[in-house]
Amino acid sequence: MVEFQINTRPISPHITIYKMPLTATLSILHRITGGVLSVGLFVFLLMFKFLMFHLSSYYSYQFFYYINMNLYYFWSFIGYIVLLFFSYHLFAGIRHLIWDLGIGLDLKDIYRSGYLILGLTFFSSLVLWLIY
Repeated sequence: MVEFQINTRPISPHITIYKMPLTATLSILHRITGGVLSVGLFVFLLMFKFLMFHLSSYYSYQFFYYINMNLYYFWSFIGYIVLLFFSYHLFAGIRHLIWDLGIGLDLKDIYRSGYLILGLTFFSSLVLWLIY
């Protein structure tokens, strides 16, 4: 009976009850986008280095031509996600540099700059994606 009661007790604070503030969410998102961009750049450079020496055959050329032409919408979506991550990480980094100068450290200004960053991120990534 005691074992059953211990296993069914709720965790406090439970994830469904706890609401993360905007500042914590944006901080975690800044770290995630930085990590994804770093790993993505590393993988891209590895692929570029590998493909630079292995594109001499017609079959590999044909394979990458097929990927480019038939998966256009998939790669377009991936490109938008990369632009979204890059623009968010850029604007959040600029925000941190402004904070290092001691500007905008009031709680009201922090929330205002957070919403501004989200708006600028979606607007700039959409504009850059449409230009491409």
